[in-house]
Amino acid sequence: MNEDPADEVLDSLDDLVQVMEECHALLTAVRARASAIRDQRSSGATYNDIVKDAPEPLLVQIVTANLLKVERAGHRFRRAEVLALRAEGLSTRQIAKLLHISHERVSVLGRDAIQESPLS
Repeated sequence: MNEDPADEVLDSLDDLVQVMEECHALLTAVRARASAIRDQRSSGATYNDIVKDAPEPLLVQIVTANLLKVERAGHRFRRAEVLALRAEGLSTRQIAKLLHISHERVSVLGRDAIQESPLS
């Protein structure tokens, strides 16, 4: 983790943008797969046949993998924001109000950062 909480916000923001760009790029593939599934159903294919004959990775695998990437990048960004705001002197309640999250969530994000930081 970066020593400066503000820099960690920028690093995590870059990571979040990259993940979202990857998701956007996959949208074309997802649309193509969705169209193929609709065509197969219109032709009378069962979902069993559609899934068995589908190329790997399956559509559901693509969606799941990308949701996990977005969740991880979003979590890293939220945690970095909380730490940067704490470093600027804001209280847990002030941070919660500013970020529109509960003060309990702010506390958890702060604890996560402490648990994940390497020992000196």
